[in-house]
Amino acid sequence: MDNIHDFILFHKNVRGMTSTERLDELLLELEGQRWDIVLLNETMRNIVQETWITHNGHMFCGSGHDSHTHGVAILLHKKWRPFVQQFVPVTERVAYIDIRRRRLRLQLIAAYFPHGGYNDKQVQQVYDTITAITQEATKNKQHVIIGA
Repeated sequence: MDNIHDFILFHKNVRGMTSTERLDELLLELEGQRWDIVLLNETMRNIVQETWITHNGHMFCGSGHDSHTHGVAILLHKKWRPFVQQFVPVTERVAYIDIRRRRLRLQLIAAYFPHGGYNDKQVQQVYDTITAITQEATKNKQHVIIGA
């Protein structure tokens, strides 16, 4: 698979994924589906940076906050694990993963925007962060996909 058109991506607001049971529920939802990446937001995990392999070989990469607020993650199908270049947890609201397989160069960004109760400055910070990341990816000739 070297073509972006063959890539299947889902995005999900998980409304909290603080236990392994919640991840197991997600994996059960995906069972029987064809998928490559799931971008997650509102994970509410308290680990600032985490990368680990699930019991069935998929890769979980998360960016959380020590107060169990916000949080984003990327669930990568096991077939893509060898092609991961890097995972970067930028903040508890933005993280990305770079994938390269032959000619296919992807940057997948998981973002969790502040809701209406936050001020404009906090929302703008997320936009500014994503803009900087995507500008760098464009310079590196990567396809960029954002899940927010």
